[in-house]
Amino acid sequence: MDIQTIKQKTTPLFQRYNVRKAALFGSVARGETQTGSDIDILVEMGKGRAFDFFSLQEELAERFGRRVDLVEYVALRPELKDSILADAVTVYESKP
Repeated sequence: MDIQTIKQKTTPLFQRYNVRKAALFGSVARGETQTGSDIDILVEMGKGRAFDFFSLQEELAERFGRRVDLVEYVALRPELKDSILADAVTVYESKP
């Protein structure tokens, strides 16, 4: 699955769930996807209900028919942050 297709499929959900910014990382971002690869997505959530994060993750998994690992920028572990951000490909940014 290419990045443009992912953008098209995720933008409506990101808008509905008040996501401020989203980026792919991992194998999809590096173009190394294999059958059964999960999709790793970093998000910066806007203000909203706490369960929106989990609902978004569930809807993304349904939309793609595979596991989606959703990680908030603020929750990145310090020892992994640099390598994750080096791979990150922005797929969505809300308008100010």
